[in-house]
Amino acid sequence: MKPLADISGDNAAHFLTTDATLEATAVYLGAVAGPMRVGDSTVSSTKGVQVATGGLLVMPPKRPDQGGYKLSRIKVYVPTGTTLTISYDSD
Repeated sequence: MKPLADISGDNAAHFLTTDATLEATAVYLGAVAGPMRVGDSTVSSTKGVQVATGGLLVMPPKRPDQGGYKLSRIKVYVPTGTTLTISYDSD
């Protein structure tokens, strides 16, 4: 499991990374001290999968022949007061 830098909430949407080469076989997103949302480029405070305070979203493992999750295409909305923790597996 590899970590990415935490994202501190600022009432804005952020991509998990700008590194287009990062792919993952599984992704783990944790919401610390507040809820957050996960989605594509259209994620917002009212759109996307909601992760409750203290919750963990696990994007299920993929087999290597299925291709990985492109981390630069996953976007999160993180409200002020929430911290998003990010970890992923790449093998």
